[in-house]
Amino acid sequence: MAWTMTTAQRIPVTVEFRGANLPDGTPGPILPVQAGSIVWAASDTVATTVEMNADGLTGFLVGAAPSADGVLDHLIVTADADPGTGTSMITGVSEDGSVAAVPVPLASVVNITLGAPEAKPAA
Repeated sequence: MAWTMTTAQRIPVTVEFRGANLPDGTPGPILPVQAGSIVWAASDTVATTVEMNADGLTGFLVGAAPSADGVLDHLIVTADADPGTGTSMITGVSEDGSVAAVPVPLASVVNITLGAPEAKPAA
């Protein structure tokens, strides 16, 4: 599902690193990755910024500026999937999304109040 937010919003993010799906189609087990190897990045760093918590598994995608016309953004997460001394990089990419400007409130109702009749000023 695509995401959309305004420049006044942020989206909470949770990341899991899992093994392959089991034969019955259920998701594989959550597996550890190399400590300190998790990196988050936005594909459009003008429209969004990322706030990754120290655990690397939670944080926020933050609206910074309206997305350019036709440009879709996504979150990219990389980590070393080998919790030992080897290196085996893994990358995940979120679904596409965009950032919209906060709508400026526009008048939509006109209220007119008429007073009581009064005498005209002398000419």
